[in-house]
Amino acid sequence: MKYGLEQFINDGSQLAIVRRWQTDFTGKRGATMFDAIVSNGEISKLTRGEWSSVYYYSSRWYLCKHDEKGNRIKDENPFCYGFSLSQAEHDKSTSYPRVTTIVFDEFITRTMYLDDEFTIFCNVVSTIIRQRDNVKIFMLGNT
Repeated sequence: MKYGLEQFINDGSQLAIVRRWQTDFTGKRGATMFDAIVSNGEISKLTRGEWSSVYYYSSRWYLCKHDEKGNRIKDENPFCYGFSLSQAEHDKSTSYPRVTTIVFDEFITRTMYLDDEFTIFCNVVSTIIRQRDNVKIFMLGNT
């Protein structure tokens, strides 16, 4: 996650987070995805104080800060997009030419996998990458 954020700050390339279920991105789950990086001050360090936090809206994450009145100011470009395998059919016609890092978070599970999960994952990757060859994929698991 930090690597993807560093890439966005350095060259404007974006991050994609892939999870199994859409509910992994709703409400507090989506809003807190980058809390560890925010809490330890990494965003302020990486952006040299330009941004200090992360704003989440509709499966997109943006760098943000608050002004002296407490109003949120956010970057206009998201640095990260969320993709759920369970909703993969809905993303097929979209394009993400600036995504160069994909993180499949919690790709190992203790409970259940989706039917044809690997094929669905490959289709999501294909949607994001299209004809490019400059994308890195990280697969994270904790079991």
